Amino acid sequence: MCIALGVLGAVAAGVSAAASASSALIAAQGQAASNRAQEEQSKQQAQVASQASQNSIDQGYLNAQRDYQQGDQHLAAQRAFLAANGVDTSSGSALDVQQSTARDTGLSVGTDQYNASTQSTAYSNQAISYNNQARIAAASTPSAWASGALGATGSIAQSVSAFSPKWNDMASSASNSSFNDPFNGSGHSIAGASSSTPSPWKA
Repeated sequence: MCIALGVLGAVAAGVSAAASASSALIAAQGQAASNRAQEEQSKQQAQVASQASQNSIDQGYLNAQRDYQQGDQHLAAQRAFLAANGVDTSSGSALDVQQSTARDTGLSVGTDQYNASTQSTAYSNQAISYNNQARIAAASTPSAWASGALGATGSIAQSVSAFSPKWNDMASSASNSSFNDPFNGSGHSIAGASSSTPSPWKA
């Protein structure tokens, strides 16, 4: 009975260890899959941010070109109006007006370029951040598998540690038990048989 209980305990410990090891590996698989998904998502976000950075520069250039052309047209219209009214466009108030228009145009162009540069830098920083997140996720994938393997190994090691005393107990109980030899014990006498009847199991 003790041996049977020991066997059952050992089997239960083995089943528990297998379940724990399996859970550790399943958790590691899930974490690794999550890391890969995060890595892929971060890479895609980095690409989007990089493209947005370039688009900001392109849009800033277009805005600057537009404002420059509008300013140049405005300045040309002012000169034509002043000249048509007999005003000297090279001096005095006429020159001041033209210079003011030129300054406003330059300010608009400069603002377009500054805004484009600021947006481009912000998107570039986002791309760097996303790429860093992708690298961290990629580096975490092997760690997740290693952690799962260690957890599974630990569960098995604990099972072996718990099983060893049970095995020793079973072995000790078995060595101390007295089993009757079915061929040499004192059995029932058969009527009419002589006690000197040779055993069929002995030569």
